[in-house]
Amino acid sequence: MANLDQLFTDMGVESGVEMWNTVKNETYIGDPGVKTYCFNGRDIPTAKSFYYTDQSRFPDEIPQVVEGDGDGTVPRRSLKICHDWESTKEIYEYSGEDAGGHDKMLDNKELIARIVAIVSQASNEVF
Repeated sequence: MANLDQLFTDMGVESGVEMWNTVKNETYIGDPGVKTYCFNGRDIPTAKSFYYTDQSRFPDEIPQVVEGDGDGTVPRRSLKICHDWESTKEIYEYSGEDAGGHDKMLDNKELIARIVAIVSQASNEVF
């Protein structure tokens, strides 16, 4: 773990260095305790783990990718973390690449309409 910066740099993933430095000292605190709405994709093959056949060659060996369900970027196990929070009010899942793909969620007109409805309802409750 001490040389992850170098690994990201060697892989040409410069943004990985910044992301790692942002979260490396964080701890998971669980339910945030505020009204939460979960939006996530599903039913899209997503890398969930990587298997190296020769551990001594890590990180130079290209790993076997083990796929599972997710949104094409984030595995379902991670996406579902908010599903069990006490503060979660509603869960919206979108199936398939066009509706639930990680990079396409904000093009999903149904999702946008739900967010607008939630925000509108919340603003009515405040005023």
